Amino acid sequence: MRVLFVAGSIPPEWCGVGDTTALLARAMAKQPGVEAGILIARGEMPDARVTIVRTKDWSLWRSLAILVRIHRWRPDVVHFQYPTEGYRGQGAPWLLPLLCRMTGLRVVMTWHEDRPRFHPAEVFNAMLPGGVVVARPELPRGFSRLGRLLTSFKTFRYIAIGSTLPVAELDDEQRSAMRARFSGGRLIAYFGFAYPHKRIEDLFEIADPATDVLILVCSLDPRYEYQRRILELAASERWKGRCFVTGPLAADEAANLLAAADAVVMPFAGGAGPWNSSLRGARMQGTFTLTTALDRRGYDANENSYYALPQDLADMRDALQRYAGTRRPAAVAEAREEWLTMARAHLDFYRDLGLT
Repeated sequence: MRVLFVAGSIPPEWCGVGDTTALLARAMAKQPGVEAGILIARGEMPDARVTIVRTKDWSLWRSLAILVRIHRWRPDVVHFQYPTEGYRGQGAPWLLPLLCRMTGLRVVMTWHEDRPRFHPAEVFNAMLPGGVVVARPELPRGFSRLGRLLTSFKTFRYIAIGSTLPVAELDDEQRSAMRARFSGGRLIAYFGFAYPHKRIEDLFEIADPATDVLILVCSLDPRYEYQRRILELAASERWKGRCFVTGPLAADEAANLLAAADAVVMPFAGGAGPWNSSLRGARMQGTFTLTTALDRRGYDANENSYYALPQDLADMRDALQRYAGTRRPAAVAEAREEWLTMARAHLDFYRDLGLT
C-alpha cells in the first residue's frame, strides 16, 4: 500500500502539523507492506524510507502540475493535512482533493483544528465524500447545521496524536548544566506557537520575577501586534534579564529545555486537551505541567499536571508554588510506541473505508 501525505512543510520548518505529518509518515513506513511519502514545499526528511515529493509552492495556478506529480508517485491513498503553516494561504491545497477524486485517486483528510464555520475555500473539501481524521474528538459535533449538511457524505474518525518532541533523558548533572545557561531561579517554560488564544501574557502574572526565570520556546515577530506585546512584556523593567525568548528550536533542543525546567506553563484560553501536541511533548519529559481545562480541575499525579480554569491566575499561581519542581520518570517507552499505534490506527481507518 502506498500512502502519500500532503502537508505544507515538515521540519526544520516551524509547524506543528508538519511535525506531526513527518512523524506519522516515518511510523507508517515501518508498517509491513506500506510505502509512505510526503508532498511538501519545504523541509527535509532524514528517514530514507519516506519518499519526498516536492512542489515549488502551493499557488492555485500550480495545481495541475502538482496533480501530475501526485499521479507519478502512484499512491493508493492521498492524505491531506489541514491547516498547516506551510500552505501560506495559497489556493492549491483547497482544489487538489477535488482534482484527485476526479482523476481516480482516493482521498482522506485530517482536520487538526475546530471548524465552527467553513471558509468559502473549504466548501469543496467539506462536501467531498471520503474519510476525515479529526484530532479533536468533539469536532464534528461542533459543526453548525450548514456544516453538518455540507459534511453529510464524510466518515469521521478520531485518532489521538502523539508528542512531536523526543523524550530527553537528562540526569541531574545534565539538567543543572542546562539551567546554568540562564540566571538563577526556578525555570518556568512555555513551548508552542504565539497566538492570542495561547494566553502567553498570563505567564508574566503567574510566575514571579523575584524567584522565577521565564523561557519562551517560541517565535516572536514584532510585526504582529500580539507577538510584539509579548516581546514588550519580556523586555519590561519587571522582567528584564529574567525572560528569554529562544526562537524556533530543533525538536531535541526544545525537549532538553523542557526536561530541564521546573514547570511548563500553558495557560490556554480555551482549555487543553489530547489535541495539544505541545502540552503532550512537555508532559512526556516528566516535568510538571500547568495548563487549563474546561472539564477538569486540580492535580493529576499520573500526568504530573495541574488543570485550572482558563484565566484563573490565582489558582495557577498557587499551583506553581505547590508543584513546581515535581518530576515523574520520562515516558520513554510510551514515546517509542505512540506513533506506531497512531500509524496502525490510520491503516485501520483506511481499511474500514475500503481503501485497501
